Amino acid sequence: MKRRTDNNRKRSQRVYEVALAGIMTALAFLFLAISMLVKYGSIGFFFAAALAICLPIKKKYYFAPIAAYIVSSLLCLAMPYDIMSVMGFIFYFGPITIVGIILYEKKIKWYVVYPIKVIYMAGSIAFMYYVAGTLMISPDIMGAIPFWAIELIGVPILLALDVAMIFIYRYLAPKVCKVIRNKDSKPQEQPTEENKDEETNPFEEE
Repeated sequence: MKRRTDNNRKRSQRVYEVALAGIMTALAFLFLAISMLVKYGSIGFFFAAALAICLPIKKKYYFAPIAAYIVSSLLCLAMPYDIMSVMGFIFYFGPITIVGIILYEKKIKWYVVYPIKVIYMAGSIAFMYYVAGTLMISPDIMGAIPFWAIELIGVPILLALDVAMIFIYRYLAPKVCKVIRNKDSKPQEQPTEENKDEETNPFEEE
């Protein structure tokens, strides 16, 4: 009986996390679709999409954010628009936010995390510049500023955005996650009829 209850609980938990991933995917895809249409201010939409999918990490849901990131990215790639315009989310904002917030929740020291992040940020800017042909801000910057200057300006900006992301997550996640149930929560065990009789029988002899 207990084994069946545990299996039902695990099945219910998997269904709940898949549903949660679906909601996060819808939110992220909405922001990304708007960024593809607007063309300007993409960083703000990437920021919002990444934050949206990472909020469940507060309740130790890891599958939902990763699944939402993968599915929303694939949906964007299937859109009949300039797919390079969402590379900033696919290659940078999505992965670094998921990993960064997981490391934050695991309480990994900042002096271990940020050197790795800086290297990834510099590599992401190089990828955006040479491969994707976009810098998530304006295409006019590409020909107006040399690459080394973009790196010098871009890395501090991405660092500031990363710190802002952690602060916003720390403030927002506890409020939003009040409506998300705990991952390890167990349903309260219902007393059997026999136990009910034992507990409520007023004629039971002392």
